[in-house]
Amino acid sequence: MIRLETANHAQPTERVRVTKKYIHEVVKSGRWMIRFDHDGESYHGFRWNGIGEISRPSDGWDPKPNCGNGLHGQSATAGGYRSKGNRLVFCETAHEQVVIDGDKIKTPWARILMINTLPAGLKCEDLDLSECTSLTALPAGLKCEYLNLSECTSLTALPAGLKCEDLDLSGCSALTALPAGLKCETLNLSRCTSLMALPAGLKCEYLDLSECTSLTAYPRG
Repeated sequence: MIRLETANHAQPTERVRVTKKYIHEVVKSGRWMIRFDHDGESYHGFRWNGIGEISRPSDGWDPKPNCGNGLHGQSATAGGYRSKGNRLVFCETAHEQVVIDGDKIKTPWARILMINTLPAGLKCEDLDLSECTSLTALPAGLKCEYLNLSECTSLTALPAGLKCEDLDLSGCSALTALPAGLKCETLNLSRCTSLMALPAGLKCEYLDLSECTSLTAYPRG
């Protein structure tokens, strides 16, 4: 179980005004998670409250590291589990984050801060955003070890300075360019049918370019 400390341990405010500064402080604190839902509805018909309002699990809170009795998502320290849904949400969480199976966390309360977009400066180990068709761009300063963006069919570009070890972009059919100097160990670009060129300074140990039907230009060396 991970407790992320901030200066204020008082009872959380039920509703807050969501500003860029507020989001920045949440990112800085590490008290956040990323999840998906069906336009505000998740497992067993649970309905999330609106942006800035606290949501709590309908089945109560239990800190045991099992699914259920909490709100679930991917965090800075436990990611890779892609929950079902077509809506991407970025949430503030309680101080208490319980890791489940190493790929997700649960928390006693959370509040949605952003929908279908992510804030700048995120740092995490693993992040699975696969099949997020509403995602058009990634935030600046994103750093993670493994990033799964497969079948993100609306994603057109990646931010400069993106840092990750393994990057899966397979099926990103709208992706037209990659940032110069991109470095990673594994890069999967299969079925990136709109990608026309590889960037200067690209470095990777494994590269999959299968079915990149528009690719015509390659960097020297």
